[in-house]
Amino acid sequence: MAETVVVFGTFDGLHEGHRAFFREAKACADRLVVVVARDVTVQLLKGRPVRYSEQTRMEMVRREPAVDEVRLGDAVLGSYAVLKEVHPRVVAVGYDQDTLLEDLTRWKETHMPDIRLVRLSAYKPEQYKSSLL
Repeated sequence: MAETVVVFGTFDGLHEGHRAFFREAKACADRLVVVVARDVTVQLLKGRPVRYSEQTRMEMVRREPAVDEVRLGDAVLGSYAVLKEVHPRVVAVGYDQDTLLEDLTRWKETHMPDIRLVRLSAYKPEQYKSSLL
């Protein structure tokens, strides 16, 4: 059975940093599932409206070669229902996803303790950070 890795993000305008993130995550397992944040979640977390709708962002991510499946994020932030559906072996977080890593660490202890959490490295963050682009 193929092992799955899951990543989370807004992906509101894909760039080379995202592509490197996908490639590095895919190296952690056989199958990469990308969870794209809902529009309302982006507004809540980033404090600004999205540039691209959740459906457009999902379609952009779906076209990336390293990505095997794209899912829309949970309606309830922090519920991680998507992890219960996908049953990944690994959840990979970006170098700048500190809050997500802390939240997942707490959540997994009571819900899915066998999931391995991995922090991925930065890819030219001075050039490919979404907030800079």
